[in-house]
Amino acid sequence: MTAPARLVGRDEQLAAVRAALADPATRVIVAAGPAGAGKTALLRVAVEEAVSSGALSGLGKYAEGYAGRDLDPLIAAVEGAVTAGLEQLYDPDAGLRDLAAALGENTHVFTSVAGSVLRTLAGAAPNAP
Repeated sequence: MTAPARLVGRDEQLAAVRAALADPATRVIVAAGPAGAGKTALLRVAVEEAVSSGALSGLGKYAEGYAGRDLDPLIAAVEGAVTAGLEQLYDPDAGLRDLAAALGENTHVFTSVAGSVLRTLAGAAPNAP
């Protein structure tokens, strides 16, 4: 993931994304708007900053004209965050429990659309369905 060298005129939006990323209640950030508006560049800058501060993150993007047609971008984002978390871990089981706790009550949503790693998360989540 490579962020653009700089964003022009996006200070307000960048501050809003930074605030959302810093909020522990935030699970997903979605940027919507016309093609070429700079949504991806904006999110890449904010996510790279968060990752450099130790956050676990993943990104997914719909190709132009395909928004909402499948779950591939969502799955890519979750798998990216899970992979980043596992790469940082000495104890993968503890990491899976932490990731399940971070997903909270939303863990079951991701278990139905992703692979075995996310199913493992559901088994590690407190009060898993």
